[in-house]
Amino acid sequence: DNKSILTAKTKRLEQLSSLRSDQESRLNKANSNSERNRVRSDINLATKEIQGLNIEIDGLNNRVIPLLDSVNYYENKIIESKSKSNVPAVVVC
Repeated sequence: DNKSILTAKTKRLEQLSSLRSDQESRLNKANSNSERNRVRSDINLATKEIQGLNIEIDGLNNRVIPLLDSVNYYENKIIESKSKSNVPAVVVC
């Protein structure tokens, strides 16, 4: 289901963003060029995965939003229908 996929991808995005912050900290503490290059490579991989996840999340949102709009429309119609049926009848003598 799209909601669970969206939730999983969003959590992964949050994890990668956190990891990326850690990697940037590691880069600042790196002592050798080879270590810096390895960290930069990790950062680049995380950046690419973040970009890919953002694209996938946007695509899922684009599919989900019209469905939510439809559900909201019909929920509003149900509420309107119930509110009309709950109006007390006026007896005219």
